[in-house]
Amino acid sequence: DPSFMLLRRAVGRGGLSIDEFEQRRSSWIDDRLKASTVYPGLLWAFAYAATVMTPDEARSALAAVPRFAPLTSHVVAGIPDLDAHMGHTFLLAGRASDAVPYLKRAVASCNALFSLGAHTRAALYLGQALEATRDTPGACAAYKIVLDRWGRAKPRSVTADKARERAKALECARQGSH
Repeated sequence: DPSFMLLRRAVGRGGLSIDEFEQRRSSWIDDRLKASTVYPGLLWAFAYAATVMTPDEARSALAAVPRFAPLTSHVVAGIPDLDAHMGHTFLLAGRASDAVPYLKRAVASCNALFSLGAHTRAALYLGQALEATRDTPGACAAYKIVLDRWGRAKPRSVTADKARERAKALECARQGSH
């Protein structure tokens, strides 16, 4: 359900206010918690993790987890987009080591062809998380995935530009990676 990702992008610039967005999210969650047997962690992943755009939003999303607990890595097993969103949430909240397992699973997924954009962004986020945990070879390998896939894109890829910048800063080429 991409509705919250789309709604989140409608916040500001004459669109929804953040309060309107929060009200819609709350109603959506309440309706599903009452009328469904869906695992609550999935609701958190769709309604919170998938909408995170800033560190503050990531911290708020993680603060909401107890309502949806227990939140286990099995919640999104086999759903690479949600693994990527969850890993990105932890990364933005400053919890890189918690982000790594989700992002590794997203990047290792064989479903990449079904969600190439999310898969490639997950590789960028994995590189950032590994870099933050001081795994330079791992970060270089993750950035290489992005650059191999989108490094020569026309028009240019912002995701690849970020990966290129970090790979250069880490001197990945000197370490045998891109």
